[in-house]
Amino acid sequence: MMKGGKLIIVFLLIMLSIGQVFAKMTLFVEKESVPAYKDDSLSKKSLPLKRGAYQIVDVKNTIGKVVLLKIIVLLEKTTPSIGYALTNDLKKNLANYQLVKVFKTLPDQKNESFNYQEIAGVKLKDTGNRVSWPLFDMLLVREVIFKEQLKQFLWVESTAGTIIAGISSARINVIIKTADKLKLDDSSLRRALNQQIDIDDPYQIVLAALGDPLQIDYLQKSLIRWRYYDKNYIFKRGQVKRID
Repeated sequence: MMKGGKLIIVFLLIMLSIGQVFAKMTLFVEKESVPAYKDDSLSKKSLPLKRGAYQIVDVKNTIGKVVLLKIIVLLEKTTPSIGYALTNDLKKNLANYQLVKVFKTLPDQKNESFNYQEIAGVKLKDTGNRVSWPLFDMLLVREVIFKEQLKQFLWVESTAGTIIAGISSARINVIIKTADKLKLDDSSLRRALNQQIDIDDPYQIVLAALGDPLQIDYLQKSLIRWRYYDKNYIFKRGQVKRID
């Protein structure tokens, strides 16, 4: 137990020390009513966690060799805020649940460019204002109004769920919501959480797992090709029929 606990904490400390990964270390809680605490001494209980994904912001090894994770829990209460959205097609994204990168303030340095929230397009309102961002002059930045969810920081044991690296908690929650709506089995959900797509997968889970394609091509015989950075997916009647 001690060796395993040390391995977990060393791994997390390394990952959390890398800026780009910092925003994408996530705890996926599969069960309902997981115990959570307001402090790292585990003396003050909070409301139990619901099934879902939570961003990890800190890690601690206790005297009892239990690895604790500090996570962000988004509350139902919101406050109106102004932010800056980076998207090629905000109008389309505003009409669906595709995630849009929203900065509360635009960073001055490129190594801060990961510090954003991913918010479903339907929760954004375009003010019509366009903003110049010298760091990335090729990108279009739009001012948006969104309902910022208030946050609470809680502590949980690392055994409360599965730790996933390289994918944000917002993305995971979209995958879970889509998988539940489509009534996908656990195996399909696991693949989607690992951003692995297979033949006969519905287009909705591809969108949830990978986001918008870079390009869409309409081919003959009712085939549609979605182009991503590393792979292309050919659809027919809404299902993946070939992967190039």
